[in-house]
Amino acid sequence: MSEFAGLLLPNYAGRPVIDNTGLKGRFDMHLEFDPRPREQKTVLLNGEEVATLSDDSTGSFGITIFTALRKQLGLELTPGTAPLDVIVVDHVERPSAN
Repeated sequence: MSEFAGLLLPNYAGRPVIDNTGLKGRFDMHLEFDPRPREQKTVLLNGEEVATLSDDSTGSFGITIFTALRKQLGLELTPGTAPLDVIVVDHVERPSAN
């Protein structure tokens, strides 16, 4: 689950995804969704505006990965905050000639 959350889901979520399921080991999963980009909308979540992608009500798109996770695997992505490791470069020089 940590590989799934850390490697695949950020490509669709547009931000880092942290595995809080506590599930260990490997799983054989089958997930069907429409990977085409959606129009981004802003919704109010716990008093904060959060950008989200929602299913197209016209039927021209299939379900999003977020809906597929919830309906097909029983998993849900919830927005939140967490510490993130970063690298800060405060100085760069060209290497000296040997």
